[in-house]
Amino acid sequence: MSISYILTKLLKRYIVMNNFMLNSDQLTQVQDLINAAKSILVIMGNNPTLDQTAAASALYLSLIDSGRQPVLLSPRPSNGMGSVMGGLQDLQTKLGNRDLSISFEYRPDAVDKVSYHIDEEENKFYLVIKPERGGSPLSHEDVEFSYTGADADLIFFIGVHNLESLEQLFFGYEQLYRDTMTVSFSSFDTDIGTIKLKTAGNSTLSEAMAGLLPALKLAITSDGATNLLTALENSTNNFSSLSTTAETFETVATLLRAGARRSRSAISKNKPALANIEKSHDKSELVPAQAQTQTQTQKNLKKRSGDLRYQPDSFSVDARG
Repeated sequence: MSISYILTKLLKRYIVMNNFMLNSDQLTQVQDLINAAKSILVIMGNNPTLDQTAAASALYLSLIDSGRQPVLLSPRPSNGMGSVMGGLQDLQTKLGNRDLSISFEYRPDAVDKVSYHIDEEENKFYLVIKPERGGSPLSHEDVEFSYTGADADLIFFIGVHNLESLEQLFFGYEQLYRDTMTVSFSSFDTDIGTIKLKTAGNSTLSEAMAGLLPALKLAITSDGATNLLTALENSTNNFSSLSTTAETFETVATLLRAGARRSRSAISKNKPALANIEKSHDKSELVPAQAQTQTQTQKNLKKRSGDLRYQPDSFSVDARG
């Protein structure tokens, strides 16, 4: 291996890392945050693009594979994504999912004392609401159950411009975002994120995520790889776009090795081209010279086949030989 080849590879890696704006300190810090986190939120913005959805879902699936308990969120997810991408069946649009809340229309005579006890034999928790003496007890039909409150040790923002755009995922939970370490992952400049990972130099977020996950020592799952590959196929028009680079094909190879499955949606985009190719093999679409040559060849074969006769003597075999 020549010195020039080694220097070229090192320079290439430096350029990629510089464009990705990920230095070793950032990488170590994000790794430490992931290792220490028990609860991780992966949040996309409103109507996320296919590229943003693929990057977020791939990260989410890799975190699950590593034994974490992440939550995938979007205030308003794009329609139809769940039918083509793995992991989106778990997508949530509400953040409060930690505390069970019990509510009912309040009447002073219906609530005098509130207590609870745990039946260890039945392993059940009992909440007891005792009305005032002579008062009517609370009707179970008036009781409503819901989840409130949110808690997280780490939050990833995927393609999020600002916190206000998260709507119901932000309003009412401002303290959570102030108290929690956050990592923004986007292709544009943003003010949010304790750590900002800008993907400049990569054609897509999906291509950058395919490089980030191994760098964070997170395995790319087969479904995650499929999601990333689907986004790459879509964003590069099945790799025919001028934005497709050698690094893009290297990423594709990595994803295929991780178990990615090709998407038929990308192939369907090229149906007109495929149809033209198929027509070119049909004799009715051949240019005149080709059609004439093929017709003459068929005539010659037909003429020769008509001259064949069964002549057993000319093909006899000596049994002694």
